Amino acid sequence: MVPYDFIRENDTSRQKILILQFIGTDKFQNSDTATIRLFIRTGVNYPQKNLEHAQVLSEIKKYVTNLKLTFYMVSKNIKTNKNTRTTLDITGSSTAMLGTIISTSGSASSSQSLGKILPSVGLTLVPVKEAVAPNKVQEQNTASQIRGTIKRLDYMLTENMLVGDRDPEILTKTRKLREELKQSQLQLVDLPLVEFDPRYSEQDAESYFNNPKVNKNYKLKIK
Repeated sequence: MVPYDFIRENDTSRQKILILQFIGTDKFQNSDTATIRLFIRTGVNYPQKNLEHAQVLSEIKKYVTNLKLTFYMVSKNIKTNKNTRTTLDITGSSTAMLGTIISTSGSASSSQSLGKILPSVGLTLVPVKEAVAPNKVQEQNTASQIRGTIKRLDYMLTENMLVGDRDPEILTKTRKLREELKQSQLQLVDLPLVEFDPRYSEQDAESYFNNPKVNKNYKLKIK
């Protein structure tokens, strides 16, 4: 039997020739030779390749789970920061409007002075807002990149599922999954992944990732 590694994965040729020679003599001592040329194509050790495919699937699913937890925490942080900025904006606008109302409606000098002071108080909240809750543009881009990576990996998992125990495309599918996982890890190499946090669970991250309201914030808006 020809072994599975007769043609190795790193060989450029996917076909080799095996030559068998049979040399013998008859009872009259006449020698003769028979040559058989066998064209050997790549053999697939399906039990081993199925295990390798399952291992890659497990690694991708674990990586996707960690990405969803990371997305959950990054997106929550962005939302908290946005709420803080909105509160400061409303406070500044309300203070400025209140000052205008007091200065125009009040007749006393103290009311007019207070009306002049309040708008300046509202303006001072602008640098306070930027110091307390700066706009997290980088975090927003990171969250969008994480979300895109998760969507791409989910798509690759669906496209490269095995059809039965002897899928003829198992080598190609396993290679594609391994390359996609490596590429995704390289793109997010500087991202600190969240593997476990007692404050959050995988179910929380999963439901948050599939929340239509959250999806709306990360959809491409065409004006």
